[in-house]
Amino acid sequence: MEPTFPISVGTKQYYVNLDDAGHVDSVSVAFTDVDPAKGMVWNQGDGSALPSLSVGGGFILEAEHDIRSWQSVIAPYALIDIDYNDYEINTSKEDGDIELENSVNSINFRKEEREVWGQDEYGVFGRAFLLIQHSYEKIEYMNFFIEGRKCLGFEKYIDAYNLFYLFLESKFGLPHRNNGAVEKLLKNAEFETALRNAISDFGSNLPESSKFYTAFALPIDLRKAIKAIVQLRGYLRHHSLGNPARWDPLNQKRFETETRLLAIVVQDLANPETFSRVWEVEPQEEFLRQAQEWGYMTQVNVHLTFRQDGIVRDVGLNLNFPTNQPNAALAQTALQEALKVFNERSPGAELLGMRATVAPKSKELFRFDLGPGLLR
Repeated sequence: MEPTFPISVGTKQYYVNLDDAGHVDSVSVAFTDVDPAKGMVWNQGDGSALPSLSVGGGFILEAEHDIRSWQSVIAPYALIDIDYNDYEINTSKEDGDIELENSVNSINFRKEEREVWGQDEYGVFGRAFLLIQHSYEKIEYMNFFIEGRKCLGFEKYIDAYNLFYLFLESKFGLPHRNNGAVEKLLKNAEFETALRNAISDFGSNLPESSKFYTAFALPIDLRKAIKAIVQLRGYLRHHSLGNPARWDPLNQKRFETETRLLAIVVQDLANPETFSRVWEVEPQEEFLRQAQEWGYMTQVNVHLTFRQDGIVRDVGLNLNFPTNQPNAALAQTALQEALKVFNERSPGAELLGMRATVAPKSKELFRFDLGPGLLR
């Protein structure tokens, strides 16, 4: 299991445990310096139940609220299925702390997709904790996104389509009537951009049998395309046994392409205000500060050999990163940062080789040999 450290926000501390594969195993919230009179409830018991001590003061609901907000931030990057009914409570009489830990269920269909991202970096999950208080209002519509992605992964395309449309209804406050929804989406520049991008990327994959095939033909008729999306929602949501044209629940694959196209739209809408924010300057700087406080840092020494003005030179860089787990993700980040510094300091130079080691034991992190060097 990769070592981690708690992220502090106010009087709370947030923890996430990663398994040996680098994926989330559990997530928890610790309330520090809690007044025992407010934090603990004594249950007197009766003839059928023994007296017991339990957590009060709404801490369980507050912890769930925070974790759902964190889950919303992470959702476009990693689909994490949290069991909110399966949690452990730990208390500390000495410190007055209460910690609630939720278990995380792995979702098999995401394993292959997540390999694209490589090993999950703790820094991503840690910085997401710093955005919890800014993401409470996104919980509702991001929950539709999460549930829709789960249904899509399990090939429940009709349910997925309905959930993705509920994401749009919740995020944009769409009216339930088709005409009203069409008009409101037509006036939304954010939705228009996401839809045009999805049609450009995916529209050519639509089969002629698709309900979107004609509506999404190029050049794009925005009203016709939006109307097709809204009308399909109505068709799929209202399943009447007396309608001979009703959809067959056993033939969900019929709506796969339409659902995947709408999934691209909602992903494009969800990402900028959730996961993309973990890369903003403020959470990155605060995460780095807390990592330094906990000693959760790794120094990487990079040795570069390059030719400039006909002379072969060797220089060294000392780079520090908020992790204590040398792995492929660290190697990639160190390589990118070293190349960035090299290009800034030695524009036009010919890079001949690069070698990185992890301090203090000089364990090699990566090596590239492209030509002769002086000190190798």
